[in-house]
Amino acid sequence: MNTPQRYPNLFIVGAPKSGTTAMARHLNAHPDIYTPLQKEFTYFGKDLVRYAELITEAAYLNWFEDWQDQPYALDASPFYLYSFSAAEEFKAVSPKAKIVIMLRNPVDVAYSMYFEAKYASREDVDTFEEAWELEKNRVSGEKIPKNARLEFTTRYQSIGMYSKHVEHYINEFGRENVHIILFEDFKRSNQDCYKSLLDFLGLEHKLPEDFKIHNPSKIARSPMITHFASAPPKWMGKVGGLFLSKSMRWKIRNFIKQKNTKVVEKPQISPKMRETLQDHYDEDICNLESLLSVNLDSWK
Repeated sequence: MNTPQRYPNLFIVGAPKSGTTAMARHLNAHPDIYTPLQKEFTYFGKDLVRYAELITEAAYLNWFEDWQDQPYALDASPFYLYSFSAAEEFKAVSPKAKIVIMLRNPVDVAYSMYFEAKYASREDVDTFEEAWELEKNRVSGEKIPKNARLEFTTRYQSIGMYSKHVEHYINEFGRENVHIILFEDFKRSNQDCYKSLLDFLGLEHKLPEDFKIHNPSKIARSPMITHFASAPPKWMGKVGGLFLSKSMRWKIRNFIKQKNTKVVEKPQISPKMRETLQDHYDEDICNLESLLSVNLDSWK
């Protein structure tokens, strides 16, 4: 029996560029987890500064209208990590929610986020070095890229500062309800990490047919088309809604984005710039080590 007013009870909250897309697709293959086609709703997190219209409650819940008797329904939105209100918002509608946090070397996340933003036409600065230096401006609401959707995604110095955000989720939900996955472990053996996550959820080890890499580095053949497919005009959505189902509209948009995408090798960050980022994140990495009782020497 459909219960469209139910909110999801499993959240992958971050971090971006840390394997969240791949993990969401792996979980989609499990019969006990309902996973909507859409990822990155970022419906929760009212404290996040947004430059795009927030999805309505009705539209958000509509994505879960086909959730039936599966124990879990998933919302994978990696920018929830940076919200201090999202955890409380989850608890208000789904008190027994399970939280998954995937973390990657912050140097690599910041650098990858810049190229992801360039691909999506949400960054208009030509070099990562220049974008890195705009942190203070962007905190003040200045020099924000034209098509940015979330203010935090443009702040590369902040995006790898994990410790206070991870601690907040642990304090809200308890360590027993927060599962941490390190990207390096996931890359080394995503199957083992997947099994560990299923154990955390109390589910059988039913594995997907493949464990492919998802969301690689890419560029848009036409930035205009990518932006159009990602954020089509409101009138087009309304007209399309008269003739096409929600899933069909999503598939068409995704098809356009895929055809307009070229997978490329991301250029290497310069040794000098890597050292700058390393020094910037070093203290927070140490704080995270203490919080999680893990060794993160590979990040230093």
